[in-house]
Amino acid sequence: MKRDGAGVKNVLKLRRQTEEMLTRSASSLKKMSATDIRNLLEDLQIYQIELEAQNKELKRMHKDLEDAKEAFRQSEMRYRTLFRESREARSLAKNGKIVEVNGKWLELHGFDDEKEVLGKDVIHFIYEEDRKILEDRRRRWPEKLEAVYELRDVRRDGSIIDVEVYSSRISIGGEDAILATIHDIGDRKRLEVQTREMRKMETVATLTGGIAHHFNNALSSITAHTGLLEMNFSDNEKVMQCVTPMKRAADRMANLTAQLLASGLGGRYHPRPLKIGDYIQSILSSMRQHISPSVRLEFEPAPDEPRVTVEPNQIGMAVSAVIENAVEAVGNRGSINISCEKEILNGVLQDGYPTHNPGPYVRLHVKDNGKGMDSETLEKVYDPFFTTHFVGRGLGLSAAYGIVKNHGGFIHMESKLNQGTSVRLYLPATEDDGSKGE
Repeated sequence: MKRDGAGVKNVLKLRRQTEEMLTRSASSLKKMSATDIRNLLEDLQIYQIELEAQNKELKRMHKDLEDAKEAFRQSEMRYRTLFRESREARSLAKNGKIVEVNGKWLELHGFDDEKEVLGKDVIHFIYEEDRKILEDRRRRWPEKLEAVYELRDVRRDGSIIDVEVYSSRISIGGEDAILATIHDIGDRKRLEVQTREMRKMETVATLTGGIAHHFNNALSSITAHTGLLEMNFSDNEKVMQCVTPMKRAADRMANLTAQLLASGLGGRYHPRPLKIGDYIQSILSSMRQHISPSVRLEFEPAPDEPRVTVEPNQIGMAVSAVIENAVEAVGNRGSINISCEKEILNGVLQDGYPTHNPGPYVRLHVKDNGKGMDSETLEKVYDPFFTTHFVGRGLGLSAAYGIVKNHGGFIHMESKLNQGTSVRLYLPATEDDGSKGE
């Protein structure tokens, strides 16, 4: 109302004039004409009406203000509820410092109390190699209100988790703040790696299968003709001096072809139930003569080991490849421990191999204290023809991977440079009672 201020001043002025007149003399009113008194009363009545209207307006404004305060309080309560009770990990930061986190954030990062977190820089909880990602986002926040990016967070115990972050710039109490919603994408990352690995191995399978097919055709001719030479000229020493190394080379090439087919995820041929532990004993018996006496080779089979349904020749090739790699890793001195027992696939290991069904497996564990591998080498050990001076002969582990995969199992390998290697080979246990024999 435009007259609000002026009206109040006029009323106050009129009241003062009236009070002065009354205090000077009660007879002052007698000096005023009836017209003056009537005008005075009319003015007072008008200003009284205006004051009442202004009072109503002030009350309405006061109510609107109280309603706005209540709405803001309710909105803040809803925000707090959504923030605190959210099933997604959320954090709130001002000037780069964490001012609030919810329970899911604490759970994801391994903390019990938010007091351990509040006031710390957000970058403190990000893996050192990924901090530049956050720094880049901070530079761009004045330009962009929202951002989505992936990085690795550090938990309280120092472990690393892959996360996807949705961050947005909001205003709280007139101050800019960054609200971040964090998703654990570890399972997705592991599945992506496995998918890439499977596609790579499928491509390799097509290539190696084709190579092995043509190689076998050529090898069959060589083998047949060396056999004929051996039959017809067995009494000719000069001829046999040439035939014998040719035959040995052909046998080696036949073995290489078998490995190529195995690495190409070939068929099982004639699977049957057997105990891996019993089968390993025979493999080790033939291998010990080629292992340095200074290498300590120990085998611990489990007495209650269940059977697996496998193709013996292929499984023998896979087991031999794993043990041969351990032998090469330790060189002429070291130790190799081999165990074979039942294990139920679940928990953390199941999370790492989500495409495999949970349940009983037979686990062959080959552990050595040899040279080990760095992370870069470890990523390539299943690639055909990849080799180092201590890792395999090119096709061994690739063939083992293909064989085990074809039997519904998987290989879990861990290694650190100069600290040795641990290879766990998992094959699904069978319910067959073994009555068919071995």
